[in-house]
Order: sequence, then structure tokens, then C-alpha cells
Amino acid sequence: GEAEEDDEDEEEDTACRICGAATDEDALLLCDGRGGRCNAAYHYYCVGLSTVPEGDWYCPPCCKSRAELAAATAAAAAPQADTGDVGEARSAAAPSRTGASVK
Repeated sequence: GEAEEDDEDEEEDTACRICGAATDEDALLLCDGRGGRCNAAYHYYCVGLSTVPEGDWYCPPCCKSRAELAAATAAAAAPQADTGDVGEARSAAAPSRTGASVK
């Protein structure tokens, strides 16, 4: 009954998203993306790796999402002023502080 259906769902979740095989479980990577909720399965060799990587691993869709999020975050955090103006203002202010000291 239900226990058999759960087993099928579990096996479906651990099938490689590239080749579709649920075999060679020692080579399957489970994605750590979406706060550990993604769990998409891929054989390390199906995603172009030579071994199982150490630490967290992110599937191609999560890598893309993370890169897009990082780019959006970096763009939002970047100063809106032209960086050339900031540099010129600093170098113009520097000589006033390096004048000869009078004893």
C-alpha cells in the first residue's frame, strides 16, 4: 500500500536528473540548495566532476539561482556614484593633511 508508494517516490527523488538512473548511489550528489530543501540528485560524473566534492554542493539550477541572486545583491550594494569622482576627491584632500608640521 502506502509504504510501497513512499519507496517509489524516494527512488524517483534519488534518480539522477541528467541520466535518469537511480543506480550507483555512491556517486549520487544531493543538492544543498534552497536551504537544504532542493535535494536534487545528480551523479558527480554526469555534472562533469571527477569525484564526489567535499562540503556543500549545488545543482546546476541552484547554481544559476545563486549566481543571479549574488549579482542582484552586488548590484544593489554597489555605490551609485561614479567611482572616478570619489577617487579624485580623495586625492585632492590628501595634500592638505600632508603639509609640513611647524614645531
